[in-house]
Amino acid sequence: MTSVHKVLRIAVTTVLVSGCVGAAEDPTTADNEVVLDHVEALGFERQEANALDDRVVVQGDIIFDRDALLRGEYERWAQPDEGGLIEKGYRYPDLVAPKHQGNMRILFATGKFAPSKEMRSAFLAAAKSWSEVPGSSIRISPDNTGPAIVVRNVPVDRWAKYAGCKDADACAYAPRDGRPGYDVFMRAKTRDEGCTAWSPSHLAFVARHELGHAIGFAHPKEADSKPVKGTKTCSKATEKECTYEPGYPTVMGAATLDSGCIYSPARVTQDDYATCSAVYPMK
Repeated sequence: MTSVHKVLRIAVTTVLVSGCVGAAEDPTTADNEVVLDHVEALGFERQEANALDDRVVVQGDIIFDRDALLRGEYERWAQPDEGGLIEKGYRYPDLVAPKHQGNMRILFATGKFAPSKEMRSAFLAAAKSWSEVPGSSIRISPDNTGPAIVVRNVPVDRWAKYAGCKDADACAYAPRDGRPGYDVFMRAKTRDEGCTAWSPSHLAFVARHELGHAIGFAHPKEADSKPVKGTKTCSKATEKECTYEPGYPTVMGAATLDSGCIYSPARVTQDDYATCSAVYPMK
């Protein structure tokens, strides 16, 4: 059986700097070079960013609000902790404020952008998975009263312009100012090899992956990161190589696609459990 590795690019990087990039610029006059300066300050490569009118898409599927990026709002929350950054967490320390960690709400768009029944079920299951990580304070539910993460199902003909993530099938906003990312975009139809529609395992993987981005997790093996005790350490040198390394188990990396549109991992892994409980421990 042939398998290929796909990267659903998204999430917050763990390569950080110790301060912001100067004073806040006027977002109405700042050109893209200034925007890219801020992208670099967060540890991304300039060539990984696509600067649009109101947002900046990095690594294909992680979205930053352009004005907030220029104001340094992400950088204020992205200061390294004393112990260093966590490899398997691929996160910014304290990106989601403690007051929100146990009270996040998941909602679904209505009208033209309403997710299908299958998509809703996948995200409700993903919310439950992240909420049931042992020793973690993360709680995501449609019944909560906290800040909302809204899932939007975007028609194919509006995907590139509306979501701005033209090279991915799904993408999400990064957390900002202590609250989780506020939008997750899903393309109505997947473009993966031979898969003309979302399969159950593909939806399961993507829902957990994208929701992970919305609460502050990125892709594995960012530079200068350190492993969480009890998790595997990637033997490769870069984030891209680790994302493709077989046996590096995390829902925040790449999935393996087998014949029949079966994706794995389709669930939060034991390494994800260890990371989430280390990043967001019980209060």
